[in-house]
Amino acid sequence: MSITTVIFEAQYIIPLVVSLFFSLLIVATQQFHGALTLDGAVGVQKFHRRPTPRVGGVALAAGMAAAIPALGSAPSALLALVLLAGVPAFAAGLIEDVTKKVGPSARLAATLISGVLLVLITGAGMDRGGIWLVDDVLKFWPASLVVTAVAVGAAANAVNIVDGFHGLAAGVLIIGASAFGFIARDVGDVAMMELCFVLAASVAGFVAINFPWGRIFLGDAGAYFGGYLLAAMGLLIVSRNPEVSPWAVFLVLGYPAIEMLFSVWRKTIRDGHHPSQPDAVHFHMLVRRSVGRRVARTIGFPNAENAMTAVVIWPLPALCALLALLSGYRTLPCMAGFLVVLLIYLACYRKLSLRPAIPLLRRASTPFSAPPPSRAVAKRQVVS
Repeated sequence: MSITTVIFEAQYIIPLVVSLFFSLLIVATQQFHGALTLDGAVGVQKFHRRPTPRVGGVALAAGMAAAIPALGSAPSALLALVLLAGVPAFAAGLIEDVTKKVGPSARLAATLISGVLLVLITGAGMDRGGIWLVDDVLKFWPASLVVTAVAVGAAANAVNIVDGFHGLAAGVLIIGASAFGFIARDVGDVAMMELCFVLAASVAGFVAINFPWGRIFLGDAGAYFGGYLLAAMGLLIVSRNPEVSPWAVFLVLGYPAIEMLFSVWRKTIRDGHHPSQPDAVHFHMLVRRSVGRRVARTIGFPNAENAMTAVVIWPLPALCALLALLSGYRTLPCMAGFLVVLLIYLACYRKLSLRPAIPLLRRASTPFSAPPPSRAVAKRQVVS
């Protein structure tokens, strides 16, 4: 199947259009729901100029659901089961987006529950790890269930961690889903290929409004649900195709996985903080304060530093996907590829952490600036 065929088939156009429509609808109606759905611009990890709707996960979920009637019977039924298992992750994220009262532990628990449901509903699970001793342990079903739940929860939280700038997490999702789609195509799993490209199309509809202007955010619902879906696609491909090593999935998810693991180490071991404690030294934040800011000024749009940060980082997940596709989906080449990505990440992080930040310029209105909130929303914010 050619790329042109993938782009123009109805099962991919429908989720893209539906996701785009709901993204536009959320932005256009923010004056009515903004008191609940707007993300404030103040905080250690806030880099946008104005309060912005953070319920882009609704658009993603709508796009995925709209693909069900457009798919064939087998992939349609499988997609419905995958979406059903993801309800806890999506619901916990959406409630947090609206109420701001769902703690990190509760959200993590919700993603773990989605991982358990994925195994129970679809039968997909981590029953092998590509290493003989690990394979023996994972033959024990309870161990496989726990490892699968942890893997899904980790993937969902990893995507949430990198959801910091316009198009960054969404780009990771599109690159990862596309890579899984091509892996599924190579091994002849047409149903999984279609589901992966449906996920990529649904995220693309959201990206059209999110990037580069940042008029809508994925929010916790979109990041957790998107991360869950990406992990589910990878797990299903491995479960259905013995020739695909689990390390191929790990490699495709290399950038967010490394960012999450390094963040946990940095906060707990090095700094003595809880892993959920927010800080301002994530990889993407270091990229923004120097490289992203410099690129934005070079192209003549200094306020585009958020979008340019994503553009600068996208090659890293793209490298992960490329190495996975070139590995033949075998364990040792995938391990080697992951090690390469890890070394690149650590070298870049060290260099960025030592580089002084480029001073901020006085912000001006540009095509990359989000529009000001409506009078009704501004009034609600003042009252609250």
